[in-house]
Amino acid sequence: MRLGPDSQRMRALTRTIVAVPALLLFAGCTGTTPDPGPAPTGDPTAEPSGEPAEDPTATEEPTTPEPEPPTAADVQDWAENTEWRWSDDGIQAPINLSFQNGESEDPDGRTYVIGAGVEGDANGDGIVDLAIPATQTNGDESQELWYVWLGRAGGGSRAEQVIYPIARTQNCGDITNALTAIDAGYQIDHTLKMPWVDDDRGCEEGGTGEQVREITIAEIDGAWYPVQTEPATAWGGICPMSEILDGDFLPEGEGRVAPPASAERV
Repeated sequence: MRLGPDSQRMRALTRTIVAVPALLLFAGCTGTTPDPGPAPTGDPTAEPSGEPAEDPTATEEPTTPEPEPPTAADVQDWAENTEWRWSDDGIQAPINLSFQNGESEDPDGRTYVIGAGVEGDANGDGIVDLAIPATQTNGDESQELWYVWLGRAGGGSRAEQVIYPIARTQNCGDITNALTAIDAGYQIDHTLKMPWVDDDRGCEEGGTGEQVREITIAEIDGAWYPVQTEPATAWGGICPMSEILDGDFLPEGEGRVAPPASAERV
């Protein structure tokens, strides 16, 4: 059968419509796909480590430096510009003195001057300490007492006074001939004015009681005390002398190396 012109045009249009979806389908299957990039490394089944990843922008916390231990000059300077406890004759009730540039004066007009300290390690802690002399002048009379100042590595102060003196020199009394540092303490060379025995000797002649002893500074119940280690274990501060020395034995008993009840008994 022969088709007319209108039928031929309709048939051609139908072929065109059918062909378009085929071309679109073909283009969708054969078009270029994006490159997925390199394959991931590592085991995708591995469990997370549980540790947070380091933050490259984080900064370490600043550390506080350890305080520097004082030098002998630091301890000397501190002692020359601070409060002292002073005991007349080394055995009386202490009074407070305020020193400035190594000098002080008490309410009674007596003056005080600090001398150069002897460097050592009195308590064996590895920090420098000083045994420092201070001289009191009262008219024509004078006395010199030696106090230990312990160096401190921390806190607000550079040194701490041991309030019990370890040696003395008096106008007409005991004389400290030499004070030298030893391992964990000091050696003190005295000439003592002996009661009764030396009563007839003039002040210029001095006493007859020769004594060399060694002391250390011990912490007992949170406080510092001088303790004698040689020639025998005993109290290391200044001792009141007997006024009798008549040869009578003292009553039997025991003493302590320092006031606290927990101190070593001797």
